[in-house]
Amino acid sequence: MQKIPPRSRLYNIPPIGTGTAHIESLTSYTSRLVNAHNLNTGVFFTKIIFPYLGKDTFPRDGINPRKSCSLNNYNQSSKELVNALTDLTTNRNLEKHTLLDFSSFLSTYEIRSNKYWCPHCFQELKDKNLPIYEKLLWVFEIVEVCHIHNCELICKCPTCNTNQYHLSRNSIMGHCYKCGSWLGYRESRNNTDILKEHLHWQQYIIENLEALLLLDEIERKKINDIWVNYEENIMECFKKILNNHNITKGNFFKLIKVPDRLYYYWKNGEQRLSLNTLIKLCYVTNNQLSKFLFMQVQANPTLTPLPDFVYNNIRNKNYKKFELEELRNKILSVINDTNQPPISLSQLTKSLGYKKPETLRSKLPYETDIIVKNFNNYINDEKQKRRNEIRKAVENLFKNGIYPSQKKVEEELGIPSYFWKNSNRKILNEVCVEIGIIRKKGPHTKIKIGPRNG
Repeated sequence: MQKIPPRSRLYNIPPIGTGTAHIESLTSYTSRLVNAHNLNTGVFFTKIIFPYLGKDTFPRDGINPRKSCSLNNYNQSSKELVNALTDLTTNRNLEKHTLLDFSSFLSTYEIRSNKYWCPHCFQELKDKNLPIYEKLLWVFEIVEVCHIHNCELICKCPTCNTNQYHLSRNSIMGHCYKCGSWLGYRESRNNTDILKEHLHWQQYIIENLEALLLLDEIERKKINDIWVNYEENIMECFKKILNNHNITKGNFFKLIKVPDRLYYYWKNGEQRLSLNTLIKLCYVTNNQLSKFLFMQVQANPTLTPLPDFVYNNIRNKNYKKFELEELRNKILSVINDTNQPPISLSQLTKSLGYKKPETLRSKLPYETDIIVKNFNNYINDEKQKRRNEIRKAVENLFKNGIYPSQKKVEEELGIPSYFWKNSNRKILNEVCVEIGIIRKKGPHTKIKIGPRNG
């Protein structure tokens, strides 16, 4: 008898676009796999993936939606998921659906935290009765448009305006995790016209990234081997560029619109060049990204200035930095605004265009202390309000002889999924201890409702 091939524990659904520029992302493949087994993502990870990996501790919901983007990057979690899915589905080369093969030269901040997609691509797939999937190309921070439909990628549900994550507990491929609405459409909805310069720049970015994704296994290994000596390679590339064009380092960095101080971080191994900087460097020197990574920088006779769009685009500029008195007035206006709940110092820092709260603290310590104090008081008041609501619900159930399970308390409060938040579960346990109700620990545990003896 012909030898029977090995069976897979999960459906052997093939990933889409392997070996092409339209390759599917790992989170997209995982989501399709979850949907095929009629499970939610949390159950899939807690009952299948984590036990298979032998993990004893993991998030209660199985995943953290805000951090699910990391599964498309190069890190331990993406590597573990690739290994688990490879064994459970018997599909090979799943690492190509992540950035694991580019770990030696990419920085760690190239992946978006939110999910972006082209609604027209979704709609075309649906109209052709093809599987809906998300491209690995869309996870890159610097990719802002779909070069097929010349439209901007979107990250919010067109119906409820909710930001979408790469994976969420109840995610269904192509639908909003919150309201369930379809995420694709044919017509243009509130899309501002894309400037030709913007489109030209994005097409150049996408062409270089697609060439990167099309590299075969041997080429990827060669690049990884080359860039083991990252600091030496950077110094060699810049030395060659500056000598070929007889230009100073300061003038060259002005041309690629990058602060020259970053060079010292790069050559000391403290940072890596971002993809955005690499693309700018390749454009100005008339080189392809793949050639640069193979250390085949060509000595072209002239340098090409970046498109005006790159210089003028507000996305590539820092926020305005305020004078001290102007900054003080901005913060005081936030403090005195009673129509909005107090915000954290971190939120205020981002809204004013600064990167670190310490910057504001050093400039205006008195005002920032007020911001912190107001926010902490607001958080404590909200926590006490939740505690009072939960206590009242528990007491009402207790009086009626009903065990205050999480589900019953949620029904009493009229708020579904209220205890998915860990802080609310902690408050419920504390309230039950105060009242003297023994919490249920398992389906067969005897329940005692009433004060404890002694």
